[in-house]
Amino acid sequence: MFEFLSRAEAHLKRRVLKLFGSNPNSLSLTHGEYPSSLFWVKGETFTESISITSLNPRSLQVEGHFFSQRFLARIKSPKLVLDAQTGILHHGKSILTESSSWPQNWLALNCVPKPLKFGVEKITSDGNYILLPSNGFYHSLIEDIPLFLWQIQRMSNPTILIFGKAHPWIIELANSFDFKVKEVSRFFSLTEYSFVARSCDTGWPHPIDIQVLREHFLPSKSCKAYSKVYISRLNSSRSPSFETQLCHDLQDLGWKIIFAEQLSLRDQIEILSTATHIAGIHGAGLAGMIWMPEGSTVFELGPSRFVPVFSRLAEVIGLRYRRIEYSDTPESYKLIFNLLSKISL
Repeated sequence: MFEFLSRAEAHLKRRVLKLFGSNPNSLSLTHGEYPSSLFWVKGETFTESISITSLNPRSLQVEGHFFSQRFLARIKSPKLVLDAQTGILHHGKSILTESSSWPQNWLALNCVPKPLKFGVEKITSDGNYILLPSNGFYHSLIEDIPLFLWQIQRMSNPTILIFGKAHPWIIELANSFDFKVKEVSRFFSLTEYSFVARSCDTGWPHPIDIQVLREHFLPSKSCKAYSKVYISRLNSSRSPSFETQLCHDLQDLGWKIIFAEQLSLRDQIEILSTATHIAGIHGAGLAGMIWMPEGSTVFELGPSRFVPVFSRLAEVIGLRYRRIEYSDTPESYKLIFNLLSKISL
């Protein structure tokens, strides 16, 4: 319900802004499309430009993606406003495209506009700030956290900024560092800021990002082993009517049933880092596959609509991936259960 109301509010704001001709435009640092009031310098390079390919498991066609060079950018301007939840940076009425991994057209149509004249907190610019965004779990973990980890290692005694209504796991992560953590409102202004500039890479996990995450989070010693883990969506959206029965029957066969949204990030890592098989309905919880040992197997259960983000992620990590399509029928339940029941401990 909260997500629905948030989307409705954002939609209403966009309609009003469009009516008055104030819908956000985009500007780019790397293409020279920025005003003279914005000054920026290019710092250390995080990753060089690379191209990667992935086999689409449905079409069996090879798809490709180009990652532009990502680097630290330091910008100065009296017109900067930062969205603490998404990490999207506004300059006047425009969105800085390098502050997000989403395409320009998506940003213009879907991002929550910054307030016109009120609701913007002011932050003094004499602080050494780094923002830890609070997007949805997949996008935060796979797209935002690696850049944050790389940048914070290069900062001297930074202050970590987090949205006052950030997800609990984001708060947990922020407080795991020996640095000051400051909660801020959704939008705040500042005149100087550093961030990792990137291109529109949503849906394509960068191999270096996965490496950064695994090196930072994976435990150095073995934890309690759960070889087969089912990630349930019973308490979330997209749960089919047969999932209650499926969880019950899989548990009887030795599967560990987890509700990822109820676990801390550390608990998720401890459970999934020893799993040789995981299964679950298409959703953010499957991002936990990045903690699995190389060569393990992932079963993604999904309806006819297919988004290849998890097949790409599995390929980057070196996992075996299988998708099981279903309709919300008893026949689909039998198909899924028969396949998963054949996996031995």
